[in-house]
Amino acid sequence: MSNWINFIKKELSNINFDKVEQDSPSNLFLLKNNTYLSFEISKKGTLEKTEAGKYWFNDNKETDFEVSHVKAVLDLSKPNNLNFLQVSYFSEYGKDFELEFNEENKIILKQFLDIPLKTGWQELNYKYNEDHYKTIVKIYLTNKPLEFEILLLNFAEQDITLPGDKTDKKIRSWWADLNFNKNKRKVNQTNVHPMIKHVA
Repeated sequence: MSNWINFIKKELSNINFDKVEQDSPSNLFLLKNNTYLSFEISKKGTLEKTEAGKYWFNDNKETDFEVSHVKAVLDLSKPNNLNFLQVSYFSEYGKDFELEFNEENKIILKQFLDIPLKTGWQELNYKYNEDHYKTIVKIYLTNKPLEFEILLLNFAEQDITLPGDKTDKKIRSWWADLNFNKNKRKVNQTNVHPMIKHVA
């Protein structure tokens, strides 16, 4: 289990993080410039989960921090081994999110780490009336930005997803996006800054 942790710590050793938490030998959380990195290693030594996102502190809220609606995750089933998913209480697990400790997978992890460390991304958060119904992520890995659209489920829909929930969300999103609803629709941009602000 220490192999991945030791490798990650060595890769990130030149960064002066604002916050580092390791609540067990298998979990590591790092924060810099309001961007977080989180790693979870299984008992057998597999990197089970790698994610990054926006995280900021509050002074006058019920909780002392907030995260954005979506997060970047290492996902082997997607191009560039990158996907964006809605932040939820339950984490994503399975073969598509796992890395065994070997030289090939070290390269895959390094490529993913470049995104929160050096690139960052933009989140366009769409709200219709009081419903945050979708987020579009734009990330510049080449000259043309990659775009990810995430239709947001509410907490009840995330916890117990019924057969019609996702279809209903698509219909609600389609309705909110119609041109005659533009006066009821707001779009706020969140910039997820890279942890290393100036990279040559």
